[in-house]
Amino acid sequence: MSNRPRPSQPPERRQLTRRQIAAQQREANVQRRVIFALAGAVGLALLLVIGGFVYDRFVAPSQTLKRVNDVALTRADYERLNRVNLIQQMARTLQFSKLFGSNQSFGQGGRFDEQIVQANVQLDELGTARTRQQPIDETLVSQWADRQIAEQYAKEQFQLDPAGGEVDQLLVGELGSVLETASPVTGTDEISATVTAEASVAATAEASVAATSTATAVPTATPLPAEATAQADQVIDALYTEYLNILGALPEEAPQRQRTAHASKDEFAEALRAEYRNRLFQQRIGEALVTEIPADDTTTPEQISARHILLQVPRPTATPEAADAEIGATETAIADETATPEESPTPAPTPSPEELEEQFAERKAEADKIYQQLIAAPETFAEVARELSEDEGSAQQGGDVGTFNRQGQTQTGQSLVQPFVEAAWALEENEISEPVRTEFGWHIIQRLPEDPEAKLSRLRQAAYENWLAEQRAKATIVPAPTPTPTEIAPVETEAPATSTTGPEATTTP
Repeated sequence: MSNRPRPSQPPERRQLTRRQIAAQQREANVQRRVIFALAGAVGLALLLVIGGFVYDRFVAPSQTLKRVNDVALTRADYERLNRVNLIQQMARTLQFSKLFGSNQSFGQGGRFDEQIVQANVQLDELGTARTRQQPIDETLVSQWADRQIAEQYAKEQFQLDPAGGEVDQLLVGELGSVLETASPVTGTDEISATVTAEASVAATAEASVAATSTATAVPTATPLPAEATAQADQVIDALYTEYLNILGALPEEAPQRQRTAHASKDEFAEALRAEYRNRLFQQRIGEALVTEIPADDTTTPEQISARHILLQVPRPTATPEAADAEIGATETAIADETATPEESPTPAPTPSPEELEEQFAERKAEADKIYQQLIAAPETFAEVARELSEDEGSAQQGGDVGTFNRQGQTQTGQSLVQPFVEAAWALEENEISEPVRTEFGWHIIQRLPEDPEAKLSRLRQAAYENWLAEQRAKATIVPAPTPTPTEIAPVETEAPATSTTGPEATTTP
């Protein structure tokens, strides 16, 4: 019998009970369900990501927002339209930056360079998921629809299709001033003295350029189409260079997205020419509808011009120059020797209501005499205003207070007092009013005739708007335009008084 050990035998596996077998099956089923759930969640998340990408890149951009006859505005077109609109606004700001210096500003929008930097960042944000979640700008969509209607029906009815050179002529006519050499105006120069917070930027620019610039490159006559195209390219190059200069002047610590130009020169050219092409359509349609001022025209303008002569109440105190003249040379010299330079003049006492009424009565007699003088010789109004008017702001301009609407709002953003406005609007052209009482004193007002070119332009604009409304009614627009709600006339309130001596009451905030 061998002494070698026998190999060990594997232990016998114990047979599982039914309960154990059932437990294992339940555990396996749970594991399978967990795996399937995880796989399903991952698959669903992946599908959502892919679906979102497809929707964002392909489905959403192809959605139609507006259709005018056979032309559709898709979401992708809308984003490009938004970009073009922003570049057009930038170009206008760059024009003033080029003329007056980037550290200048008009109104409450901030300095020109700040506005450009903000707009540049907005360009970078356009087309992102965040901006696509913002509501559609219905005003921008309506403007697009009107442009489509104007172009489609203008080609059909008037055979209008402006060529590129014609568009460039209009562009150069309005923006060509950027090719002039102008000295940048510093912050406290005459711009701040003449431009109010809500001044008409276009009118201010024209006046300021005439006063501060020396033209060297832009001819006054309208260039031929071929020449206009070359000059338009120079204008666009000058604006784009100003854009790059403003971004390049930012400090190095400024965010990269601010210092990076998010628009190309080609985009500037496309945006500007699109804007002026639309303007040219409006201009040519208006010219086709109204060739000259009708002899029997009785339309009322939305704005009128007037001039006035003011006799202040309370009566203004004598100026130092006038007082010196009355005192005489000897007494003036004595006063100069004894007076303290730092002393401020003693303010005139405020008159009582009774004294104020007495002054109004006294000055009314003076105003009546001036009125009778002007009725006898109306052509001398400007000369008399320069001599007698106590409104320092308008006297040197022959009493001219500019143009204003029925609410008294002027083109410089000021508000005229209501008694003055109502009296001026009640006059016929060239008619002179009897003295009108306001809180400033007595005004003698003459309504000035409307400039023929301005009148013709107004009639053409009104005819264009009426024509556009008719074509809009004929066009197939989907979805249909939202009806404009009936406007409720605002309740008139008395304009607040200010310390000015003319009819201007306040600057619109």
